[in-house]
Amino acid sequence: MVGQLSFRHKLLLWTLLPIVVIYTGLFLYIRSRIVRRNTLDYEEWQQHLVVLYATQFNDNLRQIAELASTTAHALEVLPTASEAELYQFLTKNVQLNPLTYGSAIAFAPYSFSPQKRLFCPYVFKQGNQLRKVDTGQVYDYTEPQWQWYSEAVRTGQARWSQPYFDKGAGNALMVTFSAPFRRNGQIRGVATVDVALESLEEQIDIEGLQEAQFFVLDHQGQVIFHGDQTYIGQSVFEVAQAQNRSDLKELGAAMVAGQTGHRWMQDWSSSRRQWIFYAPISQAQWSLAIRLYEAEFLAFVHQETRFGLLILVTSFGLISIVNYSQLKQGAFSSPAVSKPTASLWGGLQHPQSTVTSALNNRFWCPQYNYNLKQLKLLKELSSPH
Repeated sequence: MVGQLSFRHKLLLWTLLPIVVIYTGLFLYIRSRIVRRNTLDYEEWQQHLVVLYATQFNDNLRQIAELASTTAHALEVLPTASEAELYQFLTKNVQLNPLTYGSAIAFAPYSFSPQKRLFCPYVFKQGNQLRKVDTGQVYDYTEPQWQWYSEAVRTGQARWSQPYFDKGAGNALMVTFSAPFRRNGQIRGVATVDVALESLEEQIDIEGLQEAQFFVLDHQGQVIFHGDQTYIGQSVFEVAQAQNRSDLKELGAAMVAGQTGHRWMQDWSSSRRQWIFYAPISQAQWSLAIRLYEAEFLAFVHQETRFGLLILVTSFGLISIVNYSQLKQGAFSSPAVSKPTASLWGGLQHPQSTVTSALNNRFWCPQYNYNLKQLKLLKELSSPH
């Protein structure tokens, strides 16, 4: 096929072929460097970002905890507040922080009034309005199943609860920060602030995190929040066991241990690869993880690849057009070029006759700078002995 081409086309072919090889090799090398460099840069940047998000998340939870703690301190200083004053105080708590879903004061039995065993004024959000209810009239919050009260009283320490559904009162899946308050050295009740988990993604006041795919685990590996709400309240270790996922178990262990890091793994509910970055939330002994799918991460690489390929094709096309135009216009057909080129080509086919002709005519071509001594030597070698 190549042998049937004219000399011009052969010259064009052997001019462009090395350029294509060089351009392609350079393109692949630069692309691999871009992927490696950007992967390292993105890994470092994303790790700093998840730590920043965890810090801001921690600040939001700290503000929630301070509301409950302040309420508990106020009840120790002002033990004679009326029901109306208590509801007014709780209303202010809910309005102070957009993350707050509800706030309550759960009095120990007969602590508020000798005539009333249970009293727990509670103010919470219902749509765009605030609703008031006495939780003590809805259920017995002193029962062990309501850990937001029983564990705070048992330990005497302020604490975050595990996820639970507050059926009958707040009617939402939530976590609660509970702070016990005392009178004369005795625990007289618990002041609480609730965070609704289903609306956590919309209510959390952290720029950028609302658009990110994230999940939160508590210190026991229980899911506090996940984009797939069916996982909320489940143990990450139980999910890992059910799915036979050792990588998910290792991730849960690292997050529960309060570590900071990242790892590649498959999604919980699909086979898509994702990059997980995680960092601790010290206020609640939780851990925040941001998920980034591999396809999303490599999107910019594909964009850079397409751009580089466009440059390669464009430059190659321009070089081809220039070379073809010169050949078509006879740039390689002038006597200064065609005569020595033809002599050289003929010499390659008939070396003895061409050398003899060159010696007899004393042919000299400045463009190719033939060496006369070499031609003489070539004649001697080509002569029959």
